[in-house]
Amino acid sequence: MPMTVPQIKALLDKADYQEFKSLERALSADPRKGVASALKSASKRLEAQRAEHERLQSLYAFERQFVDRADGLLVGLDEVGRGSV
Repeated sequence: MPMTVPQIKALLDKADYQEFKSLERALSADPRKGVASALKSASKRLEAQRAEHERLQSLYAFERQFVDRADGLLVGLDEVGRGSV
């Protein structure tokens, strides 16, 4: 018996990139609109996660270059110059 659309949505909501690709191949021929919608939503979610990961990596790249040169000691101030971080 085939899975219901809510069952498929639940699987896709929990899927990481590799699981999603496998499910996408298996479900691409499913004619149900709910399945196509769930695949599209999962794809958007994973793309947003990838974009956020890249954004964070670029933010921390600047900091990492100083940590690598500082022998493990790095001091900072907050944006108004009051107190330690």
